[in-house]
Amino acid sequence: MNGQLLGKCGFYCGSCPAFLSGSCLGCMKAHKKGDCFTRDCVLGKGIPFCGACPEFPCDTILTKERCTVLDGDWLRWKRACREDIRIIPVTEENVAAAGYIHAESWQESHRSFCTEEFVQRHSREAQTEYLRREMEEGKRVFLLLAPEPVGIVSVWGSLIENLYILPRAQNRGYGSRLLRFAMAMCEGTPELWILENNEGARRLYHRFGFRETGWANPLSDTLREIQMKQSGGMGEL
Repeated sequence: MNGQLLGKCGFYCGSCPAFLSGSCLGCMKAHKKGDCFTRDCVLGKGIPFCGACPEFPCDTILTKERCTVLDGDWLRWKRACREDIRIIPVTEENVAAAGYIHAESWQESHRSFCTEEFVQRHSREAQTEYLRREMEEGKRVFLLLAPEPVGIVSVWGSLIENLYILPRAQNRGYGSRLLRFAMAMCEGTPELWILENNEGARRLYHRFGFRETGWANPLSDTLREIQMKQSGGMGEL
């Protein structure tokens, strides 16, 4: 097999009639940046093709339309073989693990615009107690295991809160998985609040059809929380 004819999605261009007839130049020449998510992702990671990625198959290629030419059922089977992922309720037995995830993630996401003294107040112990209070108020808190604890989320009616993934486990699709789960657990139209400066979270929620409602909660002279609601569509999924 000629490695130069292996498409970034894993499809072998050398067996494609369109390529052999000259009507298609293959993804390396026929596409430019922005035309194909899979091609851009593979080139950005410096790997030869999608299947060489340790995260393969990621949530994006399982859900994004025309992201890959590979069979969807086969991709889901490969994911099931690769991962042992469970989402379980947070109880007193595992609340400390959930508190650790909350503390590590919160500190990492707030360190760039909060004082170090304020960041350090959000310790594992402090965030464990915070989650205990959340549960006492009736909020349902969940822990994602993959197979070790890597993420948390809480749901209260239609409100999604406390979606955090350990920094070292981010960009592996765990946030998307927890968000889908939380949306399914909501009693009404899913809604949430994010920091206005959290562009990464905003992009994630936009992909799942969340849109800004216009409501905002000022936290300081320079920082606000903004409300987002699921608009009924799944965006670019």
